[in-house]
Formats: sequence, C-alpha cells, structure tokens
Amino acid sequence: MMDSLTIFIIVVLIHCTLFFFDTFFKSCSHNPYLYFLENTGLQVEAFKVRWFTTAFNRFFQKCGFWRPKLLDCWFTLGIRCSLALLPVAMYIVIRTALNAWLTGIGTGGTSSLVLEPLVPGVNLPVSDIGYYLATLITCSIVHELGHAVAAVREDVHIDGTGLIVVLIVPFMCVHLNTQQYDSLPPKRQLRITCAGVWHNFVLTIAAMSVLILLPVLLYPFFDIGTGVTVRNIQQASPLLGPSGLQTGDKVLALNQCQVKDYDTWYQCIQSAVNHASPGYCVSSDLVKEHDESIAGTLARLTA
Repeated sequence: MMDSLTIFIIVVLIHCTLFFFDTFFKSCSHNPYLYFLENTGLQVEAFKVRWFTTAFNRFFQKCGFWRPKLLDCWFTLGIRCSLALLPVAMYIVIRTALNAWLTGIGTGGTSSLVLEPLVPGVNLPVSDIGYYLATLITCSIVHELGHAVAAVREDVHIDGTGLIVVLIVPFMCVHLNTQQYDSLPPKRQLRITCAGVWHNFVLTIAAMSVLILLPVLLYPFFDIGTGVTVRNIQQASPLLGPSGLQTGDKVLALNQCQVKDYDTWYQCIQSAVNHASPGYCVSSDLVKEHDESIAGTLARLTA
C-alpha cells in the first residue's frame, strides 16, 4: 500500500506532465490537439484540470419543470432553513478559529476543534481516500443540482456544467447567466443561492438517518443470538488444524455452556477455566477399535 507522500508525488508528476504537453502543443499550434480541447471542453492548467459541458442542460430543464408548485415550496423552505442555520454556522467557524488560535499561541486553549477539515494522509487514512473522493463527488453533485434546478424555476439560463480537479480533489460547478441572475428580486436570488446549502443539509440528515437505522435495516441479513463466528485463529493455537476450528466456523456451545453472543462466549470460557473439565466414559470396544497403539501392541505380542 502506497503512503500519502508517494501518492502525492505521483499526482504532481501526472499534473506536470499534462501541463508540459498542453503548453508544448499549444505553442506549436497543434491543430488536432486544439480541436480535441475544443470538442471535449477540457482545459489544462497548473495542477488543475477543467471540464465544461452542456450535456446536462436538458436534464436540468426536465427536473426544473417537475412538480413546479412542490419545487417552489421546497426552495422557499430552503431559504428559511439556510437563514436559520447561518448563526449556527458562524458560531462553529468562530469557535473553531479561536480554539486553533489559542492553541497555536500556547495560552492553554483546548486543542479540540469544533470543525476540522479532513486531509488524506494527515488526519484521514490513505486507505479511505476512495470514500473521501466519493463523498466529495456526491456532495458536489447534490449541491450543484440544487442550484441548477432552482435556476430553472427562476427562469435563469444555464450555460453549462463544469468539473474542476485540483490535484486529486474534484469540484463541480454550474455556470449561470449572471445578467439574468442579477436582474432577479432578492428573494428569487436567495432561492438559487441557498439551494445548494439546502440540498447538502438534507443530504446530511439523510446520511445520519441511514447511519442510525443501519442496524435495523441490516437486521434481516444477520443471525443474532445463535452463537459466535470464528474470525481468526493464531498459527500457534492448538485449536488450529483439520480436526480443530477453522475461520468461518460457528461455535454454538462450549462443553455444556450454550453460546449465544459475544458476552456468553466469554462467560463460557471463564466457566471452563474456573471449573474442572468434564470427563466422558466410552466403552472398551470403542477404544480398541479406534486406538492404533493397542492394535500395534497386540500384533507384536502375537508375533
């Protein structure tokens, strides 16, 4: 697994290579390359790649004319919730800045931040970078979709949609007609401006609800109260082997102690340690039939 420094170096090298060839082909007026950029909407800058397209304009128009009255109420509610959350957001930002400043000058301030940005390789494991990028892309799409649909409802023309990748961090944006936007009354401008924040707020509430309800939603797919499953066995353990336990086995009982869950498993282990192991009586014929040492001894005595 590559560390964060290696990934950063690779990303920087890729961006430098793209910027070098972009500058080289443009300086030479390489017509196929210029034609490619013009038709794809790509634009290469230093450590930044832009993409612009009008392919989603029709989709935004269809979304904007779906249930017009419902959408108008939806974005009006977004204005009210966004304005109500504005003091809370200002409090969080100010408190985070004060905590960081007091900690930096060493005046005994607390080191815990109310709002802490996640940076892969610093306070976020590099192995989770896929989840990080997927979250950014999802939040960005939902945010810009709110602006676009609200703009359609307010008769503001959408010029197109852009994607900006800074190093490896993606950002999406919707290009609106600024003249039409500036000519709108303040309330209609607020519907477009607050739509992105409102959609991200709803997305956050939905994600928190799914997280809280996850045990209930996944309950039908799991067995509860029917034993414990072996996840790992140490190589030196006497339980490992063809006649012992294997990864994935389910333990239902230990001696005469029934195992139902994690807690009863440890209770059964504690009971087995504190009490003498039970013995089992078997017939002598069964021992003679399965004990190879007895058969070998009889063979030597006969010889």
